[in-house]
Amino acid sequence: MTEGRVFSRKERRLVLFASSAAIFTTPLMATMVNSAIPTIGSDLGVGTHNQAWITVSFLLATVCFLLVWSRIADILGKRKVFIAGLFIVMFGGLLSSLSPNFALLLVFRMIMGIGAAAISCTSVALITEVYPRSQRGTAFGINTAAVYVGSSVGPGLGGVLTDTLGWHSTFYMIIPFCIIALIPILMFKTEFATAKGEPLDRVGPTIFGSATVLLTIGMLNIPQWWSILSIIIGTLLMVVFYRHQKRERYPVLNVEVFASRMYKRSVIAAFLNYASSYAISFFAVLYLQDVNGWSPSKAGMLLLIQPIIQAVFTPLMGRLSDKISGHVLPTVGMAVLCVGLMIILVFPTQVSMLMIVSALIMLGAGYAMFSAPNTNVVMSSVGTKLYSEAAATLSMMRQTGMLLSMGIASACIALTLGNTAHISENIPAFMNAMRAAILIFVGLSIVGTLLSWFRGSSEETVEA
Repeated sequence: MTEGRVFSRKERRLVLFASSAAIFTTPLMATMVNSAIPTIGSDLGVGTHNQAWITVSFLLATVCFLLVWSRIADILGKRKVFIAGLFIVMFGGLLSSLSPNFALLLVFRMIMGIGAAAISCTSVALITEVYPRSQRGTAFGINTAAVYVGSSVGPGLGGVLTDTLGWHSTFYMIIPFCIIALIPILMFKTEFATAKGEPLDRVGPTIFGSATVLLTIGMLNIPQWWSILSIIIGTLLMVVFYRHQKRERYPVLNVEVFASRMYKRSVIAAFLNYASSYAISFFAVLYLQDVNGWSPSKAGMLLLIQPIIQAVFTPLMGRLSDKISGHVLPTVGMAVLCVGLMIILVFPTQVSMLMIVSALIMLGAGYAMFSAPNTNVVMSSVGTKLYSEAAATLSMMRQTGMLLSMGIASACIALTLGNTAHISENIPAFMNAMRAAILIFVGLSIVGTLLSWFRGSSEETVEA
């Protein structure tokens, strides 16, 4: 039993370093590949619309497996699942680098997503287990900064690797970063299994995964006639999943956690934060390379601005969240993010450097003020036995927000460019697609800002 145990400074640092190093690889897997997407599409003969699947396949697998990994972590141990996730990511990265065609690349990307789900649902939970409540904001700030450092390294590194070694290298470069995360977690010997011996619900994850797949496929294939049917069936299955979890004695998602208004609105705010902004990097890469004619490395270097801002200021925001009322910093962050989106909304076909830099600074500042403080609020709203579920649910809402963001982007491109066209064939249509998507993102960010402010300031804690 580890409940109530005080961990040494060395033990806390081992967990924080391992968690931060592992979570660093998650955005790295996305942003390095984002820089290579136009090259991959050209090399494998894939149109702009279908290129979105390179990102979506990874996110889809991550979302589908988050809850079941979270439950397995409670039964077998968070540390074991964390380590398993690192090995799965390395295996998927190696296979992705060897992909001979687009279909297999998507399959191998999904394997990477399954591993990333195991890392995502345990990294924050491990930190919460070993750090006292008064120090979690600082730890979450460092952990979240690692995410942004990964984001900052990714575009430039991905661009340089694509230009020099080819797009395959953006996948196998993940392996050494995973090894760095493995070393400290293997040195940390304590295991956390809060539901040891309990059974695993297999029906719930099956329903949830099926619903997620149907919703994603439906969103990405608009305006096909059957896409609406896919979305409707997926939505109905989500309702079935919720009702099943309420009846299940050992659910993969304890829906009672949503009894806390603070918790519920905080995770929804996270969903809206990512839904309104994640696809910006996808659009930015296509815009800078295919519209403005930049090389992958040049585009990647410019896109470093946003994550560098995030990496520098996120730890500070995390520390401040230990002292400032929970809803203030995340709300301001959402509002600043909205301003950044509005700047991008008025981008011309040939944009000035000042305009790009201004937008990236606002987006980076908004993320920095939102992420760590919002995570602190979420994890402080639940008791010890719900740490894994809370972390998994928060990660699921983020990843689902990313999926929705990519779905909106893909749908807008399909409606204007079609499913097979390339941007170079119709730049005005692409610009219309980008502006339509960003207008939707602005609306989502406004809703998120209001929801974040009115989430309340209760310090109640929900127990299992």
